[in-house]
Amino acid sequence: MSADSFSTSSKEASTISDEKARSLGESEVQKPKILEPIYDEGWRAWATLIGATCALTATFGYINAFGVYQDFYTRAGVASASSISWVGSTQLFFAFLMGLPAGKLLDMGYFRQTIFTGSLLFVFSLFMVSLAHHDQYYQIYLPQGLGMGIGAGLVYLPCLAIQSHHWRRRRALAMGITVSGAGMGGIIFPIMLNQLFESSLGFAWSVRVSGFLVLGLLILGNVLMCTNPTLEVLEKPKLDIKGILADIPFAIANFA
Repeated sequence: MSADSFSTSSKEASTISDEKARSLGESEVQKPKILEPIYDEGWRAWATLIGATCALTATFGYINAFGVYQDFYTRAGVASASSISWVGSTQLFFAFLMGLPAGKLLDMGYFRQTIFTGSLLFVFSLFMVSLAHHDQYYQIYLPQGLGMGIGAGLVYLPCLAIQSHHWRRRRALAMGITVSGAGMGGIIFPIMLNQLFESSLGFAWSVRVSGFLVLGLLILGNVLMCTNPTLEVLEKPKLDIKGILADIPFAIANFA
């Protein structure tokens, strides 16, 4: 091979490599690698905050009104006060227990699916309560204890955790406003149910009327809430079980 042909081929190779480098550089410019999330605290953040507050008002706020149901069931002779209290206890148990799978699903990127499933189950169970016969204890326990508890649990933790995707400076304030939705529901629904149960509507339609309000709030929450799109390109950290177990303050808080 002559020196001229060798120099020509080397020039062509260098030209091709330069073009590849230029194309790679342009692609990197077009698709920059995001190393940390962007907390814009803009309209997505505020919409998510309002939606989460509505969702917790409809779920945990409604659970806080169980005392009205317990009083009605006791006076109606559905079961003993001790047996009826198991319905409310089961609600709260599953509402917090379901935070384990709900949190994992949120980390895996299934936020919207988790919220929708929990909302659907909660509303369906609530309307099933309106069809329950008072002489059949299991017809009250299954939808109101198990169904509504599991549904509320699938909604509760994601609504809180999603706030950290959008807020940085005002994260504590955002979570506080979100949790206040449960308190607002705890004020609205007991008054509403007391008035409805004492009216001429009867138990079934009283529950359905409150169910339609819950349905509207959950639809609004599902529409407004969204994830932070900048978090989708980040590499998720691996679960460090050993580090979690070695965190003494965290362990004490859990056992407390």
